[in-house]
Amino acid sequence: LYTTYFAFSVVCAIGYHLAGMPWEDAIMHMMTTVSLAGVSSHDASFAYFNNPMVEVVAIIFMIISGFNFSLHFVAWRRRSVSAYFKDPEAIGWISTLLVLTIGITVALIQTSTYSDWLEALRAAAFSVVSVASSTGYASCDYSLWPYGIPMILLLSSTFATCAGSAGGGMKMIRLIVLIKQIAREFKHLLYPRAVLPISVGTMNISQPISFAILTYAILWVFSAALASFILLLSGMQATEAISAALACLSNLGPGLGSVGPVSTYAHLTDPQLLILSFLMLIGRLELFTVYILFSRSFWRL
Repeated sequence: LYTTYFAFSVVCAIGYHLAGMPWEDAIMHMMTTVSLAGVSSHDASFAYFNNPMVEVVAIIFMIISGFNFSLHFVAWRRRSVSAYFKDPEAIGWISTLLVLTIGITVALIQTSTYSDWLEALRAAAFSVVSVASSTGYASCDYSLWPYGIPMILLLSSTFATCAGSAGGGMKMIRLIVLIKQIAREFKHLLYPRAVLPISVGTMNISQPISFAILTYAILWVFSAALASFILLLSGMQATEAISAALACLSNLGPGLGSVGPVSTYAHLTDPQLLILSFLMLIGRLELFTVYILFSRSFWRL
């Protein structure tokens, strides 16, 4: 897996340089693209370069890094890309990107936000992949787009990437299991005596695992809601409070409004920054790892 990650990193840096980046920027952005960290060496992020080829390289490697890295290893060992088309989580990841990119491109043209299809597609594709992968790069101020698109983009960062990837959020596999659990409960209402196991691909999901995923999802939503409420009490506006909580818990970075893609968190107070820092920590460590430290039983062991 380390070899796979290193190989992608080298190819990404070379790709950036060939696309027009100086070597210093290419190496810097390689480090924060393959890791989906999203930190740029320029305040304007990718808008600084205004280079379609640079954005294409970024899109390709953000998509690659949003996959489960074990899947890349399997594909390499088998010398075949069929592994990607047989994995439900990988299909969900790509399907989410395609649906959002096409839908947002159409919306941007219909609202005359962009007059040219290629420009709309360029802006939509980069923003969708950057936000959904929880990277956080920006090539434009998507927070000004209409139809609630900014919030849709923000919500995509909470679930789109695969488990075993460099991305944040709840992960696609958990969403798939939750959807199947909901469908199972509906079927149970119609057929109370039916035995309806939950399966993802060729793997059966046991009830304990299914309930553990449900518990995680509830805790994730509760953490975001509680943090948003506290931030509201601290004086933040609703848009900034909710988006900042979701962005930090998903490890995305930019939220909306005054903490949007063309802004920073520098104007927030120390207590607000501490709350958001805590969200970033528990989001990266998957909640339970940190919350268990606040359990009295843990310290009695």
